[in-house]
Amino acid sequence: MIFTNDELRAEMESELDADESFIDMCEWTYVVNGPPFRVFIVTAITQKNFYVFNVKFDMAGGIRAALKGNITPINQKVLGWHAVELKDITNWQFRANKSKGVILAYTFGFFGSQDGSWIEVMEPGKPGQSIDDHIRFKESFELTMSRFAAAEVGVDFTEQLASLGELFKEGILTDAEFSRAKELFIGRSADTQQQAAATLRSLKQLKDSGILTDGEFAAKKWDVITK
Repeated sequence: MIFTNDELRAEMESELDADESFIDMCEWTYVVNGPPFRVFIVTAITQKNFYVFNVKFDMAGGIRAALKGNITPINQKVLGWHAVELKDITNWQFRANKSKGVILAYTFGFFGSQDGSWIEVMEPGKPGQSIDDHIRFKESFELTMSRFAAAEVGVDFTEQLASLGELFKEGILTDAEFSRAKELFIGRSADTQQQAAATLRSLKQLKDSGILTDGEFAAKKWDVITK
């Protein structure tokens, strides 16, 4: 990641309210690529806001070094930023860009303002750039949104997670389904979750009795988890 500079991080943190802190941060594509400097988009999530920073840094060695691929950041500076409250974020999605089944990059976007406009954070900007940070940020973002939704409706996040754990122990949810259910399932009302859990257990009984095939069982589980 580009923002390894403690002073730059401190500059970003100075924009936060007293009751929030960074949960995770991620570098995305550059929006300006003109040696001897670049301007990158850096996203950050806190307990109540999603931040988008425009970060400028000069390239060590100036234009000649930049043309040779040397993009060591110096003189990092926040040019501007804006924040979106988590409660205003809807229909967010990480779209995976794949080649031969391998994820090469993500494009991230969401509806995040009172006027309903679409906000998009583009994919990584450098060919061959590792997307490990983007995968980590995706997981952090989805978990934070689940916890925020649970708190908004007065749901006990720990209790909901324990309930999902029981479904996993009973063999109703696979590893992949359990991970995905944490993102999509937690944060619903207690009645909705209890009804869904009962439906999943009924589907498991139908599968065990031979009425549903493994494929039908998996498809119907997904319908319940994502509804």
